[in-house]
Amino acid sequence: METRKSKRRIRKSVFILPAIALGVLIAWLAKPAPEPPSVPEPPTPSTAEQEVYAAQVSQITQPPDDIPELINAWNAVSDDDYELASVYGIVPAATATMQLNPEALESLRKMFWAAKASGYDSLYLSDGYRSYDEQAELYENAADKSYVQPPGHSEHQTGLAADIACLNEDMSKFTQTPQGAWVNDNAHKYGFILRYPADKTEVTGISYEPWHFRYVGVTHATYMYKNNLVLEEYVEYLKNS
Repeated sequence: METRKSKRRIRKSVFILPAIALGVLIAWLAKPAPEPPSVPEPPTPSTAEQEVYAAQVSQITQPPDDIPELINAWNAVSDDDYELASVYGIVPAATATMQLNPEALESLRKMFWAAKASGYDSLYLSDGYRSYDEQAELYENAADKSYVQPPGHSEHQTGLAADIACLNEDMSKFTQTPQGAWVNDNAHKYGFILRYPADKTEVTGISYEPWHFRYVGVTHATYMYKNNLVLEEYVEYLKNS
C-alpha cells in the first residue's frame, strides 16, 4: 500500500510542479514593463522673455574670437575623448542609449521646448554621438558615400552633431514639414547650424542633409545664418580676418 501511495504522490508532483512553474512564468510575463522617465512639458515663454532674447540675437553682428572646430573629409577630429552626456529623459530620441555633448544637449532641449511652445511638436533626435567603430561600419555599408564622412572625419564623433527628425515623416523632406521649417529658421538662436545645405555641396563635400545640425554656439551660429556661410567658409573667414 505504501508503495502505491508513493507512486501516486510522484505522479501528482510530475503534473503539479510544471503547472506551478507555468503559472509563475505567466505572471512574470504579464507584469507591465517599467516606463521610461517622461520628458517634461515645455514652459510657455513669456512675450517679454521672447522679445529680450530676440533683441539679443538681433544685435549679433560680429563673430567671437574663437574658431569652431572644422571637421570634414580634409580635417580629422582633433580628439577621441569628447565630453558626452546621455539624452535619456532629456529630449525625445530614437534610442535610449544616445549621447550628445552636454552643452549641445542643453541647447537642443531648449530648442525642442521652444518649438513645442510655438505649436511645433513631434521633433526628436534621430542620431547623435557615434564612436569611431560605429562611423567605420556606417561608412563601409553606405551605398552612397556622398552622405557620410569616413571614420575619423565625422562631426558625429564629437557629440556636437544632431540629426533631427519629425515623427512619421521622411527625413529627406524634413525642412518641408512645418516642424522642420521652424527648426531651419530658428536653430541658430540655440547655437545650431544646418551643416550641409543644398546650395553649398561643392564647399562641404557632402550632399544636402536637411536633418544634420551642428552645434557651434549662439554667436557663431547667428553670424553664419545671417551671412549665409557654411562652416568651411566661416572658418576661412575667421582665419583671414
